Amino acid sequence: MNRRILYRTTQRTGCDYAVPESLDETMNLAEKSSERPLPVTIAIGILTFNAALMLIWWAVQPDQIVSNGSQVFFVVLWLMMAGLLYIGSGWVRYAAIVLVLLFVFAWYNTGDTNTDNVGTISAKILAVIATALLFLPQSHRWFRWVYRTEHEKEREEADKRKAQAS
Repeated sequence: MNRRILYRTTQRTGCDYAVPESLDETMNLAEKSSERPLPVTIAIGILTFNAALMLIWWAVQPDQIVSNGSQVFFVVLWLMMAGLLYIGSGWVRYAAIVLVLLFVFAWYNTGDTNTDNVGTISAKILAVIATALLFLPQSHRWFRWVYRTEHEKEREEADKRKAQAS
């Protein structure tokens, strides 16, 4: 079998990317691109650190915490987002954007950021940085690869079930 991979250059970035001619070629490329890119790894680390920062701040300055419930909610949220990003759930990136927009909206409505404590402000800034990292081109390519790989597996399993049922 003639195995060859076509390379195309994108107009926007000028980078070459491989276009497989068959499913076998796709699997060969998948092995190469299955490594999580550094920006995604850093974003996962930032979100995990964010949860730890909020827990530490809660332990050190409990009198500055306005709502214990929201503190617990955001610690759990950051840890869940980090875990979902670890397994390649791309939709979490869009949830992060919604959270950042909600932070901005809340700051705009209150008009006073001096009431927030240092831990909360740091957590919000780190969330913005992590969100930006998740939308870098190499992050986007990896999430797209994970999405396509998962859907290809689902299609193959559905085809096997149909073949067994027939």
